[in-house]
Amino acid sequence: MESVIQVPFEGNYNTWAFVDSSLVLLAYLEREAENQVLVYKKLLLSPLEQGEESTQNIRRRVHQRFLNGDSLEQKLAKIEQASSPESEMERRLLYLTDLLKIHLFIDESTCEETDIQTKIEENMEILKKYIKEHEIYSLFPFKG
Repeated sequence: MESVIQVPFEGNYNTWAFVDSSLVLLAYLEREAENQVLVYKKLLLSPLEQGEESTQNIRRRVHQRFLNGDSLEQKLAKIEQASSPESEMERRLLYLTDLLKIHLFIDESTCEETDIQTKIEENMEILKKYIKEHEIYSLFPFKG
């Protein structure tokens, strides 16, 4: 996964989404290495600095809304409406990635850190249980 830090944002959010998720997971896994986490955070914020000033301002506002948890309830609703247990876990994994990103930038968020941490732990437990029970080795978006 270290090669992911070599991938620059080139204006395409469809491809950047996978880089973004990978950087968030790396930051979580290496959360004790403060200097490395700062590198990941800088890379995660790099798309906000590209484009014209008006574009940058829009991106910053969207990022701030994300950090404030504006989309979390929608994502929970999608988890609850999932058509199958596998679909639920795939959506839960994406939800967990969002929670991890909010936690990474918790100083800039209006969310309560303990609330986000509790949700992270709950979702990790649900995912671990499902993976163990079903002997799953990959979930979207990480299917090989």
